[in-house]
Amino acid sequence: MKEEENIIEKAKYILLTSRAIIAYCKQEKRVRNRGDGTFINLQIFDFVKQHAPVGVHEIAEYLNVSKAYTSTMISELVERDLLVRKRNRNDKRKCTITIAPNAHKRIESMEAEILFPIDELVKNIGKAKTRKWIELLRQIESEIERLKGKDEYAITVDRIERTTMELPDSRN
Repeated sequence: MKEEENIIEKAKYILLTSRAIIAYCKQEKRVRNRGDGTFINLQIFDFVKQHAPVGVHEIAEYLNVSKAYTSTMISELVERDLLVRKRNRNDKRKCTITIAPNAHKRIESMEAEILFPIDELVKNIGKAKTRKWIELLRQIESEIERLKGKDEYAITVDRIERTTMELPDSRN
């Protein structure tokens, strides 16, 4: 039982640290009061760039939010000339989303503003540790890809143990 608790603590540490990084970035953005991009915008732009043309339902699934919320976000980005929504001629309920032709530089600027705090963290921890961080994130990403399509609740504690590295004690 002790080992299972340790695994759960490691998983919780990973999740909470990831959330802390995002919270730090959001706070830094508010402190600097610059830019009009949000993390959800960043996720939408990234997904649309990789998969365009893409449907609203696909974006909603990727973001793990409702289609109604996604549609509202898309509408705002279309109004700001950052995305283009093209209606299906045969079915007006369906549409595809792409990046607006003249929006790439604005999107890059928004992304840079959103990611500025991460850039600062990376500079502070150094190149060697950053490379290790990226290597670990790539391994995690590969494991997530491997597990995709499987029942998300079927990931057992022993699977987590096989894919979880020993984390340093945060008190040191």
